[in-house]
Amino acid sequence: MKPNIFEYGRYTAEDFFSRSLAYIATTFPSIGQNLIQRIAVSAGKPPMFFGSFESCTFVGHTVLKPHFTSKPDLKITCSKRTIYFENKLETPMSFDQLLRQADPMCLNPKWNLIFVSNIQHQNAALRSLPGYLHPRDADHYLWVDLMPAFESNFKKKSLGANILEDFRTALKANGMIGRTIKDAKALPPESQRSLRNTRTDLDKFSPTEITALIAHGYSCARKTLIEAHLLTEGAPPFSWDPLRNWQIVKSHNATRQLRQSCIRRWRLWSSRDWASYAILGLVLAPLVYMGYLAYLPFKATQIIREVSVPRLVENIKVKEATIPFDSRNVFQAMSLTSFDRINVTFRNAAGQSAELYWIDLNGSAKLITTIRSGDSATVETFVGHLWSAKTRNGESLGTYVVEGA
Repeated sequence: MKPNIFEYGRYTAEDFFSRSLAYIATTFPSIGQNLIQRIAVSAGKPPMFFGSFESCTFVGHTVLKPHFTSKPDLKITCSKRTIYFENKLETPMSFDQLLRQADPMCLNPKWNLIFVSNIQHQNAALRSLPGYLHPRDADHYLWVDLMPAFESNFKKKSLGANILEDFRTALKANGMIGRTIKDAKALPPESQRSLRNTRTDLDKFSPTEITALIAHGYSCARKTLIEAHLLTEGAPPFSWDPLRNWQIVKSHNATRQLRQSCIRRWRLWSSRDWASYAILGLVLAPLVYMGYLAYLPFKATQIIREVSVPRLVENIKVKEATIPFDSRNVFQAMSLTSFDRINVTFRNAAGQSAELYWIDLNGSAKLITTIRSGDSATVETFVGHLWSAKTRNGESLGTYVVEGA
């Protein structure tokens, strides 16, 4: 049996993998470059966000500050930034531990902390850690997403190809890939990650989605009950397979199908589906409302064209207003659009001549007429229009809003 340089002895699986990764990335800088670019792109950053790969060092047993007891496993030095890399297998994720590890990130804005596991954890609080970097659609990185970075074009049987093959073999042997979560019947990690995007609205579920949802729900419930000591580890794993397609659901083809589950397949109409009528109402309501909104300015424009400014009218009395105006209940700053015409007679009781202004729809004052003391003027206007009066010296005589007759 040929020796494998990555078989570990005294290290834990996490430390073994971290040291092995440091060796691979340092020995083959092109793989290190692929890794940091994949980390950047997954987080929605440009491929060269970290710059060029320089080195990868295992720092799991070193400290950045004397009083810290927990440090990230790896330090990846790049030309633009530095990545601190925390690696977890099936051990529980400790937010307090990551919080301590993220604290030094405040020392340098070019330091980033990432958390990588082979199990999907959900903890939105991770995203608030200083310097913390995560994929756009998840709270942390998964190893299954980073593994393509270790693909290479080495010739078969070459030293580089043999080293990478040993690395992958050791990963499988030590449980870094191909590992499940306690329950041997659970979905693969990538399928679990895709499953949370499965559509639950307006569409029928495919057989693959149905069985995957059943299996994942059962496995999560079983795990929670075991952790709460309501079940033992010997509790039966998932076995209910109503569609008899569980073996297919565990395949890679099913994983690819689950990735597509976030794409909504719309049905334009189905008379037997109540959701179709709901959609019809949701579509028609905004269309009717938008039509009404489009009609309002058209109608207002027509009226404004007919009567762009109020007109003086003689010998017609409908409503009266006395200058000076009582402005205590006037709160608007411009005339409101209205279709209700009305004639208003303004009587000047101010003891001096008064200039009568109409405040238009934009809040600008337009002089309509000057009313001598004791005289009146009748104006054709609209309900909701705003008027003001001033002395010849510009002193305000109040404002007035036309109300319905």
